[in-house]
Amino acid sequence: MLTDLLALVLCLLAGKMALKPPTWDKTFGYYRVEILSALANGITLILVTFYIFYEAYRRFVSPVEVRTVEMIIVAVIGLTANLVSMTRR
Repeated sequence: MLTDLLALVLCLLAGKMALKPPTWDKTFGYYRVEILSALANGITLILVTFYIFYEAYRRFVSPVEVRTVEMIIVAVIGLTANLVSMTRR
């Protein structure tokens, strides 16, 4: 959820910056900021994916006990956040 939030904030900021009009030294304006933002999001997704695979491998090698109460609390908070964001326009 945190990475989703950071990606959305980065896209929002890049979108707002891309709306700036061109200047004398930036004849194309700030449109490239959106492209760099997409690149940053892509690299972040790749890094998060590798981290998830690394943690999954560690769990397969040495399993740990699942803390069900904490897991259910986090899952309910995430579900609630997704439902709220889905109903907002």
